[in-house]
Order: sequence, then structure tokens, then C-alpha cells
Amino acid sequence: MSEKLEGAASLLTMLEDKADRKQITAAELAAVCCIVETCASDLDEVLEKLDF
Repeated sequence: MSEKLEGAASLLTMLEDKADRKQITAAELAAVCCIVETCASDLDEVLEKLDF
């Protein structure tokens, strides 16, 4: 899961750099959202197993 979050953070950094020069596309944002949503879902499952 941490690798996915690191990847999402890296993508966000690249998108920030791109935003200085070009418009960010919906597909680019959707890719980051998908990664973050997957991580959130995975974390929910782990927390449920730990009874948090």
C-alpha cells in the first residue's frame, strides 16, 4: 500500500510541475484518484480486521 501512495504522491508532484506550463487532464487526475481510493479501501479493510 505504501508503494501505491508513494506513486500517487509522485504523480501529484509531476502534475504540479505540469500545471505551471499546461492544463492537467481529467484522465491524469482520475489516475491519481483511483490510486488513492484503492489505498483508502485497503486501509479500511486492514482497520476492520484490527477492529478499529
